[in-house]
Amino acid sequence: MAHSQTQFNRFRGFLFISLIVVFLLLPSMALAQNIQWARQYGTGRVDAGNSISTMEGNVYVVGDTIGVLPGQTNTNLNDRDAFVTRFDTLGNQTWTRQFGSITSAEDVATGAAADGAGVYVVGWTRGTLPQQSRVDGTDAFIRKYDAAGAEVWTRQFGTVADDEALAVVSHTSGVYVVGVVNCCAASLTPPPFRR
Repeated sequence: MAHSQTQFNRFRGFLFISLIVVFLLLPSMALAQNIQWARQYGTGRVDAGNSISTMEGNVYVVGDTIGVLPGQTNTNLNDRDAFVTRFDTLGNQTWTRQFGSITSAEDVATGAAADGAGVYVVGWTRGTLPQQSRVDGTDAFIRKYDAAGAEVWTRQFGTVADDEALAVVSHTSGVYVVGVVNCCAASLTPPPFRR
């Protein structure tokens, strides 16, 4: 027993020292990084960047805005719309897509996953996205854009409760979405998805 306790104390001491070394090195590692580029953009109202994804040097930022982003149109200025913006490897903004419900409602993009063909955007809406059907409450959505910023497809889905898609990942085997159903025993029955 004493031998095992001694080994544990040595391990605990090693772990403690290792953690101190890591915490002491992390700030200097962070300071050693070079910022390649930084961009600030938005409206004169409330804007939020909620997630980011990269692929082949391109950066995709998703979020929500109450205003109208430059180059976009929206007649519902008191509306909350989702957006996705693509930046190239040099930090040039190549395109932005602001989108939302067909009526005034909250639409928020919460996650993004880029692949070689474009980007998947997930989030939630309190309304009905164009050419979609609303289930009830807050619905989750996933939307695919190609690399040029053209919408490929959108799926809105959920339960009778409030549903939110929070993150997405793209893999050779498919696209996976994680989220939350904000209620009791609601059952998610999504429509069949096809790429």
